Amino acid sequence: MSISAIRIFIQDNSLADSTEYRTTSQINRGVVKPQTIDSGEPFINKYIGELDSNGKPLVAEATVFVSHAWRYDFYNVVVDAMEEYAEKKPSAYFWFDLFTNNQNVVSTKGFEWFSSRFRGMIRDIGQVLLVLSPWNDPIPIKRVWCLFEIISAIESGDV
Repeated sequence: MSISAIRIFIQDNSLADSTEYRTTSQINRGVVKPQTIDSGEPFINKYIGELDSNGKPLVAEATVFVSHAWRYDFYNVVVDAMEEYAEKKPSAYFWFDLFTNNQNVVSTKGFEWFSSRFRGMIRDIGQVLLVLSPWNDPIPIKRVWCLFEIISAIESGDV
């Protein structure tokens, strides 16, 4: 998913100034899941075939895997990190679990599914954007799942 798609998502759902939906978890529960429950598909599917204002596809093969903590402020931490990355690499497409996994069924998946899916995505994509905040005490270092993503990247060798 491009940074343009993420901007459109934020704008369409009035998230930039929301006080109710700040964290990735809150956005999942209050925005993503309700909007995808009927389709049974990942949120990203809403943007397949759509173009941004420059004619660039909103969805294409991912070039960077985003590793982050779901309790981060979605807009001011996670999206800011993706914005900075996209400024340096304008052709970036993000594999962002909130949008790429079907959030209405993902909780029914076992560890084996998660570990193989995430490890495989990290290896196949070859780039990881690790969102660390605050810099002096980053949340992902205290989260087992984030540590799993970091170790997966290291063990992949080329990531």
